[in-house]
Amino acid sequence: MPNFCQEALAASQKLWDANFNHPFVQALADGSLDLKIFKGYVIQDAYYLQSFGAAHALAAYKATTSDLAIRFGQGLVDTFQSELELHGSFFKDLEISQTDLDAFTPSPNAYAYSNHMRLAGHDQDMAFILATLLPCYWLYEEIGHYLAEHRPDNPFYNRWIDTYSSDWFSENVRQMKDLMDQLAADKSPEEFAALIHAFKQSVYYEYMFWDDAYYQRDWAVEE
Repeated sequence: MPNFCQEALAASQKLWDANFNHPFVQALADGSLDLKIFKGYVIQDAYYLQSFGAAHALAAYKATTSDLAIRFGQGLVDTFQSELELHGSFFKDLEISQTDLDAFTPSPNAYAYSNHMRLAGHDQDMAFILATLLPCYWLYEEIGHYLAEHRPDNPFYNRWIDTYSSDWFSENVRQMKDLMDQLAADKSPEEFAALIHAFKQSVYYEYMFWDDAYYQRDWAVEE
């Protein structure tokens, strides 16, 4: 059986590379991103992370060994302690108010991406769940390191970059990639292909998440 991570990256390479070239990421790199857009992104991402954490919890529940349950459980803890802590600091410093939160509606792709993960969590096994989660880990790590080479003159953006380019995050990603390869190793060709497709869907949603945030998309239809 081929290595899952290598195969998944090759299958989604065009989409993967598009994330680095998205205007949101490029504007982060040079510090020109409108703070209003970043504020909207932070609120959307906090919403998304609830589903990201829920999928970890469902994977831990379905775990067939205590080691696997601990690994997914640790992913859940890391999500809420580290990433939501980061967003909590942004809520304070960007003066995101209760009024902002009361008026919040998830963007179309944030909503779709969240449901993609939750549906995998409810209906699929650990390997499929992790295939939906892995692009968020892996892509953010690579983008974090890419942006660390640019260092925009903006403390908010550098705080975000520091999180995703950190050693602890890279180690977490490495462990998740290794686990994904292990879980996919005994899958049939048909099951392996389904995992690749789930991974690629999440890479697409990662791109569209930037897109919704950058263009501040809502549910309106142009006439």
